Amino acid sequence: MSATDWQFARTAPGQPDRKLMRAVERVHAKLRGGMWSEVCKVARNLIVETREGYS
Repeated sequence: MSATDWQFARTAPGQPDRKLMRAVERVHAKLRGGMWSEVCKVARNLIVETREGYS
């Protein structure tokens, strides 16, 4: 994670606390539960739209 990511997480760099790890585990479970394909679809659409905007 970047320095900004650690600041946003309110955790010392390289020292994730229980609260952060719990959040990571919950997000991971949701992505494994079927949301990953939707995340990829939205990301792909955003990339394509951005590229079209610069053409």
